[in-house]
Amino acid sequence: MTANNGLTGFYRSVGSFPPLELIFTDDLLQAKERPFRIAVAGCSTGEDVYTYAALCETHGFKDYRVDGYDLAEWRLNEARRAGYDLNDEAATALLADRRIKEGLLQYDGMGRTSSETRIKINPLLQQRVEFHHLDFSLQRLPQLYDFIVCTYVLYQDQVGGSEQALRNLLESLKTGGVLFQTHFADVSEALGSLGMKSLDVEIILAN
Repeated sequence: MTANNGLTGFYRSVGSFPPLELIFTDDLLQAKERPFRIAVAGCSTGEDVYTYAALCETHGFKDYRVDGYDLAEWRLNEARRAGYDLNDEAATALLADRRIKEGLLQYDGMGRTSSETRIKINPLLQQRVEFHHLDFSLQRLPQLYDFIVCTYVLYQDQVGGSEQALRNLLESLKTGGVLFQTHFADVSEALGSLGMKSLDVEIILAN
């Protein structure tokens, strides 16, 4: 299966979430007018997907989309609802963030319990994202991407195998694209086991 372990969150820290400079490089920021596509492979309930959309918006990208892929349909349905109940501490930290003040993530009242706050995704971001049910250990993503994120997924048992999942993700990147992943410390060895030559892409291993 390619569904991840449910580890997700808004604006996550380095180690589980790529630092912004790995994505929004100076070269990329100078090309905001061109189409920019991000995929989150194993997106769980969608917080990472909406985070990337918010980052694209705050960095001034004009033509961007963020797609989330997961095998668990119930998680995808949660993501599509675009509302999240967070504990008060996490909500307070988010609400103090300038991105919240810009209205990309919005306060939506009390959550399911008295110790929770409900966060709602701005409809502007909802229009920029889409969620898909797909097993990327068995097939490539349906289009090519500039940036693919796959964290805490590939180490789990895959129907088609972790190496094949890696191959499918790499072959879903545009020339010069970037894959951020947390499983293969030696990607060249994994590529060799697949009979693949080095590709014109960048592969980043999280700490």
